[in-house]
Amino acid sequence: MKATMYRTEAEERRSGNQQPRGVPESYALLAACWIRRVLVLAAFAASCSGCGIAAMSTQKNFSVSEEVKLDGPTEDVMAVVEEVGKSLGYRVNSRMKLGEVNSLGFQRDSSMLTTMATGYMRMAHISVSHMPKEQKLTLMMTVAGNLGAGGEADVQKSLQAFKDKLQETLGAQK
Repeated sequence: MKATMYRTEAEERRSGNQQPRGVPESYALLAACWIRRVLVLAAFAASCSGCGIAAMSTQKNFSVSEEVKLDGPTEDVMAVVEEVGKSLGYRVNSRMKLGEVNSLGFQRDSSMLTTMATGYMRMAHISVSHMPKEQKLTLMMTVAGNLGAGGEADVQKSLQAFKDKLQETLGAQK
């Protein structure tokens, strides 16, 4: 025996599945298709404008290298470096140990969505090498980008922020 469920007219009106009165179903379907097409076209145009800006703007890149002298024991200094990099929004993209030299690489870049929408792109890479016998860290930073990013001032500002946070964290541990 099959059970059939009937809905009252009031329940049908409340369900929201009905077309507005006086509008045939085919017109409502046609309007929904056109609205979808316009939204897809607008999204495509917005992404093309951002990509066009990114492609036509001049791109710069700059690298700088500095050394930081360490005082005291340095057994866990690379763990501190990793913590500092992550706290500044960088992600670890490489780890290397060659003899006694430990090295960490960090990267941070603008998202593809941001580049597509606005045309702004920026990539920053920091490589930190620890030489325990010499009691020092070697920092090398490269920044590439457009629309004001990637120049010497951008690199100096980013590297200084990294060094300041590193020295603050190392100073707090001593």
